[in-house]
Amino acid sequence: MPRLIDHGIRPVYSSEALQTHYVTHGGLVPFTFPVDLTYEQFARLAEHNLEMAGVYVTVRPR
Repeated sequence: MPRLIDHGIRPVYSSEALQTHYVTHGGLVPFTFPVDLTYEQFARLAEHNLEMAGVYVTVRPR
């Protein structure tokens, strides 16, 4: 999370939800942070995603 914050992205999530997800799926299914990014945030994250292991940038329709 500190790396996301360094890039101006502050995902709101529940640590309890993250723990439940991990216990349920055993780390096999990625945890998704529900974040609406601006174009600038998305571009910055896509540009630097190799610096953040386990972070994948995807676009989903609303």
